[in-house]
Amino acid sequence: MNLKACAEMDAQQAGSCAKYHLDAPATYLKQIRFWKTPLQQCADGSKSCTGYSDWQKKWQDIKG
Repeated sequence: MNLKACAEMDAQQAGSCAKYHLDAPATYLKQIRFWKTPLQQCADGSKSCTGYSDWQKKWQDIKG
């Protein structure tokens, strides 16, 4: 995070520093979970994870 950017961001759009969490404590970054495309083989090497095509079908069921 670059707190020096907050002044410029807020000058261009009020409240944008807080909106995009640039003024959040470093612990905020530990809460972020990045997207991982579903694979048939799990990160732990097992094969119990959902493959992408199955995941896609289930996602469509949820979305309607």
